[in-house]
Amino acid sequence: MGKAIHFPETQIRDMGRTARGIRGIKISKEDAVVGMEAVAPHTQILTVTANGYGKRTQASEYRIQNREGPVSLL
Repeated sequence: MGKAIHFPETQIRDMGRTARGIRGIKISKEDAVVGMEAVAPHTQILTVTANGYGKRTQASEYRIQNREGPVSLL
C-alpha cells in the first residue's frame, strides 16, 4: 500500500541480545515491511513502485511523528 513513517532515532532504545525489538510501524496482516533506512536530514529518498515508476523526495518532507503513529501514504 506504499506507507511510510518518519520518527527520531532517539525513540529506539538499546537492547540486549535476547531482546525482541520494538514496533516501528503498525501494518495490516496482508502488508509487509520491505525496507528501513536511517537517513541524514538533507538526504533524498527514491521511492519506486512495482510498475517501475520512481519519485525522489527530500527526507525533510516526511513529517516527523512518533513510532507506531499514523502512517503517510506515498
